Amino acid sequence: MSNNFLLMERRQLIPRWHTSRRALSLQYPTLNKESSVANCLDEDDPWLKSARNDWIKNKTIFNAVELNITLFMNRLYADVHYKETLLFLLESYDDLSPGVKSFINSESERNNSNFYSLEDEVTELNIRKTKNFLKINPRDVFSWVDLAFYYTVKGENDKAYKCLKVGWGLNKEFPFVARAFARFLIHESKPEEALWVLNQSADSRNNPLLTSAHISIATSFELPSVRVNDGRKILKNFSGDMGRVSDLAASLGTIEFENGSLKKAKKLFTTALAVPTENSLSQYGWLKQKHGFSIDESSEFSNLSIESDANEYYVAGDFSSCRDKLIEFFSFQPFSDASMVDAGYMSIVGLKDPSYVINSSYYNRPKTQMSFGCLNNLVVAKLLNNNTGDIEVDFKLLAKKAQAKEESAKGVFIATCGMMMFKVGDIERGVELYETAIDFFKKKKDERAVGLAEHFYSQNIKGINNDLYSRLRKSVEHIAKKKRMKELLIEW
Repeated sequence: MSNNFLLMERRQLIPRWHTSRRALSLQYPTLNKESSVANCLDEDDPWLKSARNDWIKNKTIFNAVELNITLFMNRLYADVHYKETLLFLLESYDDLSPGVKSFINSESERNNSNFYSLEDEVTELNIRKTKNFLKINPRDVFSWVDLAFYYTVKGENDKAYKCLKVGWGLNKEFPFVARAFARFLIHESKPEEALWVLNQSADSRNNPLLTSAHISIATSFELPSVRVNDGRKILKNFSGDMGRVSDLAASLGTIEFENGSLKKAKKLFTTALAVPTENSLSQYGWLKQKHGFSIDESSEFSNLSIESDANEYYVAGDFSSCRDKLIEFFSFQPFSDASMVDAGYMSIVGLKDPSYVINSSYYNRPKTQMSFGCLNNLVVAKLLNNNTGDIEVDFKLLAKKAQAKEESAKGVFIATCGMMMFKVGDIERGVELYETAIDFFKKKKDERAVGLAEHFYSQNIKGINNDLYSRLRKSVEHIAKKKRMKELLIEW
């Protein structure tokens, strides 16, 4: 099994990825479009000043979109140019991309109960609609990115990559495009290429959205980065809409916290939460649950981050609510199955409910299309339920997926094989495989994986070797307390 999501050891603000029609509303959950409070002047925000000048000089759809979105981000809804650009866009409505149409007429698209449909038929329909629009408007970069999003949800990553290359090649001015492309490349385990895309994008050293993405990706994958100083300079000189620097401030705040500079970290998170992104709220929630870090934040931020809620339920030991939030998060970011893998993990380990995995529609996809973590959950669930149908095929496919994954997957595969040996009565071989897996994880200093392997090892050896069982449970309890993995205390 895998633990991709819950109370991860390290977290940084890897960019979220949303379709253009939902990007603003989902990325900035505290923004209220009905509000009429203005919070900055042109002199305070160079991007606003530039967008306004471009609109005055040349009244195009592109410039109208840029200025309207900038004014919206600054909550300048009473501004004469906000009304003027909105009128211009409404008069040009038939020529707009779906994302822009949704932005200026969001009620027709809003669905608070489900962020993205998880039904294949709906994804296929969205692909057809977007492709038909691109036949008429082949230079609409937003639609190329949206098409890539839907292809990634379907697992057609080669097609998604081509769409993102086209969209990014058409216009490298939009941070939205570069951040989406970078996030896709992280999904493809290509962090170096993600940084290259960000480096090649327009104004990459001065734009807080691009700089924050660069710092977060480089930090997460321990890659060389010179952008931390760039980020500090941006924050020092920045004035204007604080939503633009929310991710950046939270990213730098996390680095300061890890360096032991608590005072600087609190100051940066105060900036990050002024007009917070959903990602910065998730980052703050993770630091709060993982490390006890907190500032005097407003209570209005509660229930605005699904990821933070999932971690809160996890730490509290409310595994059922935690699983619900993990499943909800999948509809928030459906191109990655990390939260669903952990929902399966929580079902098996915390809730003793392997049948959920076996019967779940998500886990009933073709096995060839499953990730390693997803298929491993299914195999473990079947073994726990003594359901060995097609288990030989499952193991052969799981072995192939483990070879293609990072090294830790090989240790997980060995532990799962150990469980299989116990199930078929080969106790000696089962012990050997579990011991090999545990040694493997110890060498990697992965205590969470050690604890999980020892947990299942103890359950299989129980009643066969009680001395070994007692030693294993003592170790499991120590790791469970240290890593706050209460689910390991639940025995089968």
